[in-house]
Amino acid sequence: TTASYVIWNNKGSFTWEELPKEVQFSPVKKMLVKDLNNDKFPDIMLAGNDFGFEVSTGYYEANKGLVLLNKGNKKFDVLNPSQSGFLTRGQIDALLYLDGKKPKVVVGVNRGKLLVFEKTNGQAAINNKNQ
Repeated sequence: TTASYVIWNNKGSFTWEELPKEVQFSPVKKMLVKDLNNDKFPDIMLAGNDFGFEVSTGYYEANKGLVLLNKGNKKFDVLNPSQSGFLTRGQIDALLYLDGKKPKVVVGVNRGKLLVFEKTNGQAAINNKNQ
């Protein structure tokens, strides 16, 4: 079976580690690695889904967007959309972080409108600017 992994770089020595089970429910198409909560550890935002399969198999669309907060010991706290504010729908084909005074995350949805999320107060929570 296929799974989504993170590759850790320890001074040129690489190790693979499977991401938490919540990530495995649907294809991950885009990941963004950024310290979202200002704790000096790289966190991961991810989105995906895949609508390119045959009619008989249906869409793979269980991924609504997840935020993985790095706890610093190669383990993550998984924030679902209701905890993080990062809620996506559809097949995600782009994920972009825009740094600045009010950092934003732009999400490109295949055959859909761009979604824009704004980071709030240095926290991992994100405000949906699309509503």
